[in-house]
Amino acid sequence: MKRIINTVVITSILLVIICLVVSKMNSYSEFYKAATYQEISERLNNDEKLIVYIYKDSCSKCIYIKENLEKKELNARIYGLNLDKELPINFLEKYNISFTPTFLKFNRKKLVNKLDDIKDVNDVISFVRDD
Repeated sequence: MKRIINTVVITSILLVIICLVVSKMNSYSEFYKAATYQEISERLNNDEKLIVYIYKDSCSKCIYIKENLEKKELNARIYGLNLDKELPINFLEKYNISFTPTFLKFNRKKLVNKLDDIKDVNDVISFVRDD
């Protein structure tokens, strides 16, 4: 009888731990939606107000920004363009993007603000929340 009770208790504890781990994994969300250059272009052509995050998986500052912004509620539509996956030269030249990370804010097809001299995540938070 003791053995059955011990097994039930241990199984219950393991289930609680597994549920907590799965719950933590599901609460992780990126602060941006990964998008292709074509998707971003379509959104710009639809006169949407949006923010584009230009990054590379291999960029240490991009990794820092991502890790620290995951925990923030930005409440903004941010689309991420990964330059390790595609390199839209015309887009980069048009908006004078020479390094990552860079944030671009568009309103009605026009670039209204650009952030590329990022010292810490507070710069990004201010940029995103500034209307």
